Amino acid sequence: MLTAGVMILAGAGLMLLLLAVIGIYVYRDAAGRKLNPVLWTVVSVTAPAFAGFIIYLLVRGKDPYLECASCGAEVEPSFAVCPACGARLKNLCLSCGFPAEEGWIVCPMCAETLGKDGGQITPPVRKKDRALWRVLLLVFLIPAFLFVLLCILNLSAPPAGPVSSSLKSYDEEQTERYREVPEIWDWLQNSRQEDPQGIYVLHYQEKVREEGAAVRKKTVYLIYRPSAGYMKEIRETQEESSRSSTGRVIAFEDTFDPRWSHAYFPLTCYTYVGDSFQELKLTVDGRSVDYELQEIGFDPSLDACDPKMR
Repeated sequence: MLTAGVMILAGAGLMLLLLAVIGIYVYRDAAGRKLNPVLWTVVSVTAPAFAGFIIYLLVRGKDPYLECASCGAEVEPSFAVCPACGARLKNLCLSCGFPAEEGWIVCPMCAETLGKDGGQITPPVRKKDRALWRVLLLVFLIPAFLFVLLCILNLSAPPAGPVSSSLKSYDEEQTERYREVPEIWDWLQNSRQEDPQGIYVLHYQEKVREEGAAVRKKTVYLIYRPSAGYMKEIRETQEESSRSSTGRVIAFEDTFDPRWSHAYFPLTCYTYVGDSFQELKLTVDGRSVDYELQEIGFDPSLDACDPKMR
């Protein structure tokens, strides 16, 4: 079964092939019609939705290519004889020899009445533009094929699971349980000794697949604030300046008033599972703050590290 990546590459390759075919046709056709071939080729392949190609077909005019009925050589409407085989393509004025178009009565050059000059006339015939029909067929077939391919891809893809997130704060007693996880416990101790006023973050991400759902992306941040006050409120929002959903803001509101009833929570764990990995921005009491980020190779949430929390 074709993967989504292979289908996308195949679709991109077909579109590039179609643009190349259009470019080659327009270049040759414009050169034969004494138009600017480079300009019209660029317009035809760069304008979206084949708009440039359509404009070229409208602008180039309806005059078809002509060919000699005797030898098949390409001739122009003004030719009196075929330059390849010498066949007579038009009558000539008996007075001045000017080529006469069919239906003319008087020569426009010398004003003499036109008559038959006695030569055998073999009028040129229209040359069928088979290349154009082949290009138009590709213009129809390739987008139709890509549409069918997209439908197959959408039908075969497993449904995307819902976005989920959680925000948990750990008090001092819960934080002590990380003693059983040396890598995290050492990080806590070293962070406190380095700068008690700093903010430290462990970052973990992985791709997860749930049964019957598409692959989703899991992001976990363990946020340590050694000198945090009593927590009044903590909330999660999407970053307003971000046009996508890849940025998250964790906002803390603290107080050092001992009368505040909430406990001291030095650790906060944020987990997000969705279609994209999440970047983190922290604010404390409405002010954006910097933090020291460290990657970790496993889920640092207490739920994942401590069986008692599961």
